Amino acid sequence: HSPLDPLVVSVSNFERQMIYLSKNYNIISFDDLYNTISSTKTPLVITFDDGYLDNLINALPILEKYNIPATIYITTKFLKGDGRMWWYELWDNIEKKSKIEFSYEGKVFNFNTNNYFQKLYCFKKLRKYILSLNSNKINSFIDEFSENEIDYINICLNKTQVKYLSSHKLITIGAHTINHPNLNSLTNHQMENEISESKYFLEKLLNIKVKHFAYPFGTLRECKQREHDAAKKIGFNTAATTYLKPFFLEDENKFSIPRIIVENFSNNSLRNHINGVGYFLSKFY
Repeated sequence: HSPLDPLVVSVSNFERQMIYLSKNYNIISFDDLYNTISSTKTPLVITFDDGYLDNLINALPILEKYNIPATIYITTKFLKGDGRMWWYELWDNIEKKSKIEFSYEGKVFNFNTNNYFQKLYCFKKLRKYILSLNSNKINSFIDEFSENEIDYINICLNKTQVKYLSSHKLITIGAHTINHPNLNSLTNHQMENEISESKYFLEKLLNIKVKHFAYPFGTLRECKQREHDAAKKIGFNTAATTYLKPFFLEDENKFSIPRIIVENFSNNSLRNHINGVGYFLSKFY
């Protein structure tokens, strides 16, 4: 078990999901979302965040097999090889220890982590604290806490691979900031720099116009009206969140597009989430 498990879909189940979606929905690219769509089926967009290598290795062959377009949002520091997916390091260290004791900037952290539930509690508490930090401090916090480093070479896409994906007819490359911070924790200047510099870096690397953006973490805690206004000001056509809400194809919604996080769902669960059952239940639980 891992608190990161919901982010993982098996290859076989991903293919089953894509078969189901391609049969029942009109899967389009983000470029076509606000264009006239001539189909009796509900439009749907497939997206991937961060820039994981498995998007190329595992997902692309299935997308090709069923001719399904998708958008991949790239965090540019991960692409450069000097970023840090701290959530992996956080869980990796908690999982290996029966006790967590350390201090950071005068704050003492002390957790028993003998069993899974204690480890999960520790992970959630430390994750919440990390999300409150300015992105410049996250690395120093993880350094203080972490004893095990993660090899990102086998996790993240590199520049050559992103260039290949960008040239693929089914793939749209979008931006996802430089460092994957909680944008709401930053000053106006820092926040706008995170968004704009990721866009400009990708445009220079790929020689294309990068028109789509996704907010890191993407809940109402991390992206509010300030962040929506910045994405519009910087010149994106759309910006995607990770929170659920009713959505209408109107201009004022272009910079707070809701998304459904797809877990290792059965097709029935996937259908229920898309049809709003997940949103309905989230109001009560």
